[in-house]
This record gives sequence, C-alpha cells and structure tokens, in this order.
Amino acid sequence: MIHTINNGIIELSVADSGGEMMSIKYTDAEYLWQGDPQYWDERAINLFPVNGRLKDGKYTYEGNSYKMGIHGFIKRSILECVEKTDNSMIFELKSNEMTRAEYPFEFLYRVGYELKDNSIVITYNVENLQSKPIYFCLGGHPGFNVPLDGAGEFSDYYLEFDCVAQLKRIGFDKACLLSGEKFPYSLKDGRILPLAHSLFDDDAIFFEDMCSAITLRSAITERSVRVDYKDMKYLGLWHKPRSDAPYICIEPWQAMPSYGDRIDDITTKQDVIALNKGEIYQNAWSIALT
Repeated sequence: MIHTINNGIIELSVADSGGEMMSIKYTDAEYLWQGDPQYWDERAINLFPVNGRLKDGKYTYEGNSYKMGIHGFIKRSILECVEKTDNSMIFELKSNEMTRAEYPFEFLYRVGYELKDNSIVITYNVENLQSKPIYFCLGGHPGFNVPLDGAGEFSDYYLEFDCVAQLKRIGFDKACLLSGEKFPYSLKDGRILPLAHSLFDDDAIFFEDMCSAITLRSAITERSVRVDYKDMKYLGLWHKPRSDAPYICIEPWQAMPSYGDRIDDITTKQDVIALNKGEIYQNAWSIALT
C-alpha cells in the first residue's frame, strides 16, 4: 500500500514495503528516482540492521553465525503505518519470526517522515525490547533524478558541500568491503564535486570527515536537492557502475560495511550501536527542495 501526504508544497508518497519513499514531488516535478530496473529498481531504501555488505554475507553473535543480505532486512519487510497526519507519517516493524532467523534480537524499528515547508525530515527510532543489549547500524539510500525535471544533462550538475571540506575517501575492495585504506579527496574550491558518470566506474564513493550537508545543483536550473545529515558519520554517493544512469544516490550512513578480511562479531563491529534495555536510539536527516 502507498500512503501520501501533501503540505501544499511537497507531495510525499511512502510504501508499506520497507517504509520506502516512492515519490517526492515539488512544484509538480518528480525529484525522486523512480526505480527503472535497467539501472536500479529501488528508490529510497532504509538500511537496518547493517549497512552495505557483510563478509561472506554473515556475522556472529554469542558463537552463532547468522546470514544477512546487503543493507539488512528492513528494505524487504512490510512495515505498518501506525500514525498519519496531514504532514507526517510513521512506519514501524517489530521483531518477529522472520527477523529472528537472521537477527536474534527483540526490537521496535520506526521511520518517520514529516513535511516542514519545502523539506522532508526523516527520523529513525530503534527501541530495545529485551533485557540484553541489541546491536545495529542504520542509514538512508535515496536516489534523485539527474537531471532535475529534465533540465540539462548529468554532467551539467554538481554537488556542493556546505563548508570547505577536508574529505577522506574510504577504501573498498572489489567485493565492496572495507580495505582499511583511506585517501584524501580533493574538491573544486574545497567544496564542489562536478558530476560525471565515470565517478562510479569502481562503484560507490564514501567519505568521512565531511560537512553536515550537501546540495545537488546546476547552473542551468534553480531546482536543487539539499541533504542534511548531522547525525550521520559517513556519506555515500552512488549510481549503477559503468553506466549512464540518470540519477544519483546521496546516502547518509551511520556505519560502514564489514572489512574484507574478517567476519564480524556484531557486538564489536566498527561503529555498531549498542542499545541497552528500554533505551531508544534516534537519528534524523532531511531533504530540502528548491
């Protein structure tokens, strides 16, 4: 089922499946990638309880091994819309038989969407429903049309950070797992990354030590997309490698995939969130449109 809200500025549609945004319209223009399977058949998946890939597709907990696919199971779960107003929606998933088979923890996951003027605020809440700690990672993976509303070509667009950034690019191996390397990454005028399809010939680009916001824009249109992610440690950029894909994913992540040389114990995984009994973790990011 698709749920839609409209504040007179933005119209947002979200599916029960994955609690995934399906459409973002501003002044009648579609900003969200619409899932063309030639390139990428998803649109704006939510990541939980892992980001990216696990080494050999598995992790361990208390001596047991568990299999889990890329980006976790929220994206392939049916969430319940538990609250809806004129300008907000909240979707939730509670631990169940399916989740316990690959993630042996009791939890309540919620993703909320709120329209504020020309912005969408996306808020993740995770609650521990068991007596022992639970462990997880999370993030967002929205794709945006490039060009915006058909104005120009992909190469007419650029990404602009909201400060002069001293970026570090995070190294990946050929399996898209962490290599352990990090590299300085230069920007035009310290802030601008011109877009080119060749940027993604080796798959995604991930940064740390970045600013807290980035804007997709072009000199030939007033339309833009700004993503703010102050609660997130990493930022990813991606489209289908070695293609002319007409979109870009701007991905705020709280944690990275596994290292290529080890299978993670989830309790000691890099950047994993450990949440004690009764605690609630919250993380918010936003999308602003012009």
